[in-house]
Amino acid sequence: MERESGPTVRRAREEFRSRKFQQYTPLNTNRARVLQEAMATKIIPPPRKVRTPERADHTKHCEYRKNHGHHTKECIGLKDRIEELIQSGQLKRFVRGGITKNEVKSGERFERGRDRREKGGKI
Repeated sequence: MERESGPTVRRAREEFRSRKFQQYTPLNTNRARVLQEAMATKIIPPPRKVRTPERADHTKHCEYRKNHGHHTKECIGLKDRIEELIQSGQLKRFVRGGITKNEVKSGERFERGRDRREKGGKI
């Protein structure tokens, strides 16, 4: 059996292996659920199907890539896409505790909490 190669296949392999983010914002649900809702509302368009590698574990299936070899929850491409959408504000409802990684770094969440305390409200 001849192995598939070329720039498109190489790019797909690199995408699977390299992460765009060092850490990901914690979610209040699983990634499969986020994917399902984001695709239903067309926030995430259906990705192009990626060919299943020859030696892939066929007991694992990825709903995002529509192939075998890893579970949806392990999909680096999906993790990166969800993180991009969280940071752009489109998927904030899926953030655990309502705080994103960027808000922690900028102190934005702390400032909002302090404003509420000053007005006598709960955080």
